[in-house]
Amino acid sequence: ERARRSVGWDGEKGGGKGAERLCCVPKRGVVMAEDSIKVKYVIGGAPNTAKAEGTHLSADPTGETDHIGYASGRSAVVRSVSDPKDVVVFLEHKAAVTVVRFSPDGQLIASADEHGTVHVWDHKTGIQKHEFQGSGSIIRDLVFSSDMKFMVVGSEARGTFAKAVKFPSGGAAGKSCGGHTKRVLAVDIRMKPSKQIIVASEDFRVSIHKGPPVGEYATPKVLNYHTNFVNDIRYSPDGTRFATCSTDRTIVVLDAETCETLQTIQGHEASVLQLCWSKDGTQIITCGSDRTIRTWDAATGDEKHCIKVGDEDTDQQSSIIVVPKTEELVSLSLDGTLNVFDAGASEPKAKIFGHSKVPVGLALVGETLYSADYLGKLVPWKINAGSTTTEKRFNGAHGPTTLNAIGANSKVIATIGMDGQVFLIPTETLTFSEPIEIKGGGKDVSVAASPAEGAACCVVLNEARMVAIAYDGSVLAEFEFDPAHRATSVAISADGTEIAASYEVSGGAGELVFGKIESGKLAIAEDTKVSLLTPANKMAYSPDGSTIVIGETSRRVRFVSSKGEDVGGGGLMHSARVDAVAFAPDSKYAVTGGLDGSVAVWEVGTKGDYRRLKSAHRGGVTGIAFAEDGTIFTTGGDNAIIAWSMD
Repeated sequence: ERARRSVGWDGEKGGGKGAERLCCVPKRGVVMAEDSIKVKYVIGGAPNTAKAEGTHLSADPTGETDHIGYASGRSAVVRSVSDPKDVVVFLEHKAAVTVVRFSPDGQLIASADEHGTVHVWDHKTGIQKHEFQGSGSIIRDLVFSSDMKFMVVGSEARGTFAKAVKFPSGGAAGKSCGGHTKRVLAVDIRMKPSKQIIVASEDFRVSIHKGPPVGEYATPKVLNYHTNFVNDIRYSPDGTRFATCSTDRTIVVLDAETCETLQTIQGHEASVLQLCWSKDGTQIITCGSDRTIRTWDAATGDEKHCIKVGDEDTDQQSSIIVVPKTEELVSLSLDGTLNVFDAGASEPKAKIFGHSKVPVGLALVGETLYSADYLGKLVPWKINAGSTTTEKRFNGAHGPTTLNAIGANSKVIATIGMDGQVFLIPTETLTFSEPIEIKGGGKDVSVAASPAEGAACCVVLNEARMVAIAYDGSVLAEFEFDPAHRATSVAISADGTEIAASYEVSGGAGELVFGKIESGKLAIAEDTKVSLLTPANKMAYSPDGSTIVIGETSRRVRFVSSKGEDVGGGGLMHSARVDAVAFAPDSKYAVTGGLDGSVAVWEVGTKGDYRRLKSAHRGGVTGIAFAEDGTIFTTGGDNAIIAWSMD
């Protein structure tokens, strides 16, 4: 039930905004139940990160749950640290989300984006409660006041870099918090012993304001003790002190009333990006670009503990929080990995993976699901264990830096990037080796499930050529398309002996051709061309090799035999381009996903008989897979992976 709500299914009439109902109603043919496709579980996206910048994480302040919140692409994610299936994904933002914060009572979540919009929604259901324009530019941070009557917003809006607003209306609470000339990176607020707002900025300054509301003629106190960006600022739990951290590698602790410097702490070997206080206020925990997490005595400035997370650039630490319920530390690595530490531990007890960039596809082999995003991150998942990853991780010094497509069988995972680099990664080791270079870049890849002796294990395609590749990385055959044609998609049969390719011809129409590898060449059968209204954007052979499912750029789904004959079935269910296709293991059904975010399950050869899921992913469906037990896996523009079941 919680997973349903996480993708906007409210289960009742009249669900609020943020609770878009998922329907499965066919236009014609057999009538299916409205909720015949249901969520099994959700794998939330990973937090957004940027090199040399901090990322704001938050945790349930009440200690009732071990939930943390963060921004992932255009979605806001709240998830349990201990239970991977306990996830809520909020999808109402129309721009990249920048920060997610819990309300002091733990009931509400506030998330803000690059358009300056603030959405406030229910922590447990994901249903939106309020929406207002918090800024005219990118919001970098926001916090609730303890009485929940105000919020403070830090942004990039020149002239109003920081301001207090009334909650829930979003109206101004006095004048803006002046004193800064560059974007604000962090804000905080206290209501006792006196009302006060603190602001940290890229102009190396910290400002202190009385309020909220901020008086019309009030003059802020501006401090200039840092010599570089002030990345984070936080009050101690009792509000008597606050601490700042900076790119100048220092942490400074100040008295909140007098603004007197109590401690200047040094020890990090690179930028200090984020900080938090321990639950009792006796310690400050910081993280930074030197790949470390350090714990300091807040009273003396002495270092109590240091964790070296790793040695790679991706091990730089972008954020750190304490989970009040368990007092665990959760840090964020530059590659989007969340590291969970017990208090005082030097090694993480758990790591939480995911994608912070839009995935380009899924590949399912047995009980392992492989996902890949467009920046080259690949993750292996155990499909029978919820959203947990396999013990093995992708490794190696030279992995992909850009990806367009992924495919896999029991021996190898194949990827292709825009740069034309093909990686064949053994499933046994998940180790990257030297890539195969394809002239002209890369667009699509298809992998044979069980190639015959001497057959190709995969075929890759770009707009000018397609190349058949063996397990050892050698090129078995290559075919160059007519310069007047633009190739769009390719598929290979399970035994690796037959290949289907689609291309665009003049006027925007498409054609489908079939080929075989003969004497080191890809021989195309000219007499079996299939005319298409528009070229195929994605294609796949059925496991038994008898049928090909075609998802056209014009949104049409079509089925043809391996001989080019029309099989029947398919139609115009999607309202935009088809971006993902897959067959069921029994070859009787196929599932497709569209740019409009919809998913359809088709019975091969049966016209108009399908099950429809109107809105599976905000931003479109980019990958899809069909498991042996009937579970359908999808991924899309919200960075999430969702497992669905059919009644």
